[in-house]
Amino acid sequence: MSNVKELLQFAKENDKVVKLIAERGRNFIRDHLRMEDVSCYWLKLLKRYAKLLKFKPTRNKEYKQITSSSR
Repeated sequence: MSNVKELLQFAKENDKVVKLIAERGRNFIRDHLRMEDVSCYWLKLLKRYAKLLKFKPTRNKEYKQITSSSR
């Protein structure tokens, strides 16, 4: 990603295009992925991210866990 600055500049200057890209991404996820797939992706992503951390994260007991049955 050597062109991040250029991509950000493009995004700032092309709001309609960026919104269309986001909408198409959202539609793809909704139409082609199951929640199980999305959850699996996030689990893998967060596990990889955790390996990069220089400290051990701890769970704040005061925070409530959000689950699909909490709706």
